[in-house]
Amino acid sequence: MKKAFRTLLCVALFLIATIPQTYGQTESKGIQFKYEYQSILLDSTYNSVDLTVQNYIEQLRERMNKELSVVIGEADQEMRSFKPQSPLSNFLTDILFDFGNQFLAKTHSGTRANLSVLNFGGIRSSLLAGPITIEDIYKVAPFDNKVVIIDIRGEQLIKFFNRFTEKDHAAFSQAQTIYRNGRMTQATVQGEKIQSEKVYKVVTIDFLATGGDGFFKDIQFENIIYTDILLRDAFIAQIQQLTQSGIKISGQNDQRVIIQPTP
Repeated sequence: MKKAFRTLLCVALFLIATIPQTYGQTESKGIQFKYEYQSILLDSTYNSVDLTVQNYIEQLRERMNKELSVVIGEADQEMRSFKPQSPLSNFLTDILFDFGNQFLAKTHSGTRANLSVLNFGGIRSSLLAGPITIEDIYKVAPFDNKVVIIDIRGEQLIKFFNRFTEKDHAAFSQAQTIYRNGRMTQATVQGEKIQSEKVYKVVTIDFLATGGDGFFKDIQFENIIYTDILLRDAFIAQIQQLTQSGIKISGQNDQRVIIQPTP
């Protein structure tokens, strides 16, 4: 053990001897080490606030607050979202349907939407009675989902509706589903039975169209139109249109979802 220690000590001394002993000496052999250091006082002067950045952030925050506080409409009642249907989910799918038709009128003349579909999970807040601001809509639809319009053949649309149950289904407009014993027994679109070979235009969001929540999983599309418009921007635009027409914001339950009693 002592012999091994002496061997290691000799090796260490040899290595040290090969290093130049004079600081700053330049030689063609050996290794030169140079150390530099500076004392830094870590107090408030070192980590002081950058006033330029702070002023920019404050101006940005003030501008955003002004934009978000803009009133775009007025609700005549409080509207919440819940299954199987609710005043808020019905209102939102209705104005989404209207938005889809307005978009088609501008970009695909002569075509119209047949129904609209949203997921309840994407409706994240309620709307209180009284003034509605842009911030309120951001709270309702905080995700950056964009509106899409998909073409689905009737047989695929039937498959879409058949995966719903009384407690697990989508929010929609221009369609009706009837449930008994928890299962769907009938689905119609705009008051008519779904025709297997007919192509239906469905206004929805890219999240659902790409498989989100499983609504359109394994559903074949004939075509898809990307509007590149955020869902919340579509909501804001439609609410502003209603307000300009003197219409207060309102939603109510209707016959789009019927749950029949168990016999």
